[in-house]
This record gives sequence, C-alpha cells and structure tokens, in this order.
Amino acid sequence: MAIEGAPQILIGGAVSTGPAKGDYHIIVSDASLGTSSTSRPNLQLELTVKDDPNHTAKEGKKLTRMFQSLPQDGDDEEKVKTMQGMLKRLVYDGFGVKWPAEPKPIDPRIFLGKTAFVRLDQKPGDDRTNVVAVAHALDKLPVRKGTPTGPVNGKNGTVVSRRR
Repeated sequence: MAIEGAPQILIGGAVSTGPAKGDYHIIVSDASLGTSSTSRPNLQLELTVKDDPNHTAKEGKKLTRMFQSLPQDGDDEEKVKTMQGMLKRLVYDGFGVKWPAEPKPIDPRIFLGKTAFVRLDQKPGDDRTNVVAVAHALDKLPVRKGTPTGPVNGKNGTVVSRRR
C-alpha cells in the first residue's frame, strides 16, 4: 500500500554496476582498514578523480572505493605470501609506496594524497566494475585484453602499442 501524499518512486529494471570502464587519473582521498562480509581484513582506499583531461566532468568527484584483501590469523604460509604479493604489486607498486623489507603493521595513511592512474574493468565472473590495475603513468597500465595492442590515439585512428 502506498503512502498517501508521498511521491511515487519506481524501482526495478536496469541497475548500475559501478563507474564506467576505463582509465582514470585519481588521488587517494581516504584510506582505512576494514573487514569484508566474511570478516577478512581489507585495505579500503577511496579514489577521487583529479587532473584527468579525459574525464573533466568527473573532476573532484568520488570515482570508487578500492578494496584489497589482507592476510589474517589462521591463513597458511602460502596464502599469506600470495595475498602479500597481490598487495605489493597492485597497491604498493601502483602507488609508488616502498614495500617494507621486514614485516610491520600496515598504516593505511601512507596512501593518502597519492596520485596514480587506475584501470576500471570487470573481473572474470563478476558483473561489477572494479580496480584491476594501478600505475604511476598511463602507459604503464597493462595492455587491455580484448583490444589489439592498446588504445586508439585519436588522431588518425591508429592503435598505439603499450607493451613493455
């Protein structure tokens, strides 16, 4: 039963799966530690568009929140190494933060104010748009799968190779 006098709001149909796929220049505007729905700890970084000539309408607006799972007590040694490797490659190397030589507690504040380029895409089997790559320079992002060798340069429609 509808509430009398209230505006009619319709729900159902198509939904958003997150921001549009693509490459964005961002700044980390918030960083914290949290837990997932399965109680696994994670690093949460809020990404805001900054100085991106390809997305000027999004300047200063929140793009997405990036979640990176962390090891927890009870994980076997191999799982800990795998998760730390993913954290090092995607987050620390992507934002240019030095990976500590000796184990120490993570401080998410070290990522605040860091700028980088991020690639948003869908992971296999997931319909949501997520951060799949982070790099300091646009040409350091990996070549997109499904495209011949990279983006079109826009001048004459030729494809620009970004292979390393």
